[in-house]
Amino acid sequence: MRELNNVPKTKTIKLGDTIYLLSSVGGPSAQGDTWDLFHTIPRRVLESLMLGTVAFDCSRTQNPLTGLQEDGPGVYVLGLSIAGRHGQFLNAMEMTVLVHNLELYMQGCKVLLDPLHVVTAANQAAVGFMSLVDSAYGTAMPGAPRFICDDENQKAAKHLLASFCARRDAMQIADPTETVYAIQSPLYVGCGKDVGKRIAAYTLSHHKTALERVNKFFTLTVSLLYRQRLRAEVHIVTAIRT
Repeated sequence: MRELNNVPKTKTIKLGDTIYLLSSVGGPSAQGDTWDLFHTIPRRVLESLMLGTVAFDCSRTQNPLTGLQEDGPGVYVLGLSIAGRHGQFLNAMEMTVLVHNLELYMQGCKVLLDPLHVVTAANQAAVGFMSLVDSAYGTAMPGAPRFICDDENQKAAKHLLASFCARRDAMQIADPTETVYAIQSPLYVGCGKDVGKRIAAYTLSHHKTALERVNKFFTLTVSLLYRQRLRAEVHIVTAIRT
């Protein structure tokens, strides 16, 4: 067998580009810089990231998942679980409710953003539900949607809905009873010049300034879960130091 004498190399990848590279896994861009980037991620963290089990692996009683040090710049990965479930997320039945509630929230936003909307009982109910979701964590914006306020947000919300629907469909196939809690959960990837401070910003609280400067669709997700009477828990590991 011939040994490959590859020369170690130093490569500079911009901090912001790491988000795009991580999200390109499995797609046509999943080559070159993506694979170089993956070699910097601890193996256990990478496995957990690929399987979508960050929250579950962080909650293990023995040998829980840990990431790199949080001081300084880097990239972090965030997973969600439900309180009291030892790192597990939703079952298929709960996922179906989450999909419905996101659709209802999006309807409420659409009504408020349309100056010519028709006042109906259904539209009023959707706007009322939207207001409840917006005030779950942090402060709602009076008379305006908090999370879906322009065309770009609407497009992103549709992608979020599609991902939730795909997750629900897969869960229903895997568990016809729709009662088994999944060990996989949605993942959110972020970066910062001080990872420790960024991670602290994801602390769930009902303070009026809670979750002000974090991923708004993460906040929307945990807010929807709160209105489902489910308390989310956040699990974060540092995947890359830059």
